[in-house]
Amino acid sequence: MAEVEGEVSSLKSYPPKYAFFDLKDDDGLVPCFVGFSNLRTPIGRWE
Repeated sequence: MAEVEGEVSSLKSYPPKYAFFDLKDDDGLVPCFVGFSNLRTPIGRWE
């Protein structure tokens, strides 16, 4: 398991299954994918 910290950007949710988002900081950007069943921490405001 890895722990990554940064700002969430480009959030695209596809409820009820999964979400795509970018996690960025001053040094780079990591594209991410998560299934809602695995999500333990809120990652943004769902609209």
